[in-house]
Amino acid sequence: MRIPVAEIAGRNAVSSKAGEAVYKAIIGSIDVETVELDFIGVEIFSTPFFNLAIGRLLERMSADMLNQRLQVVNLTPLGFSTLRRVIDNAKRHYSGLAT
Repeated sequence: MRIPVAEIAGRNAVSSKAGEAVYKAIIGSIDVETVELDFIGVEIFSTPFFNLAIGRLLERMSADMLNQRLQVVNLTPLGFSTLRRVIDNAKRHYSGLAT
């Protein structure tokens, strides 16, 4: 399933509300198929957006499963850097809840 982030969040994927909307789009499919998040047309990103859209997926699944089921395309290098930091923080956060 392909999710065009710009259609949900607009050019600026910065708000928690937009992150929540993208999360809802992902969660409906990621348990049964690969989800492709397409960031074409998105120019600005924020940590709160990525926390709510992607980071919290690690509450439901392992990092390995997330890597298998979620593909991120057309994201700028800065966006990937921010996303990596969010995922690393989410791994620590959710693994701490399991212990």
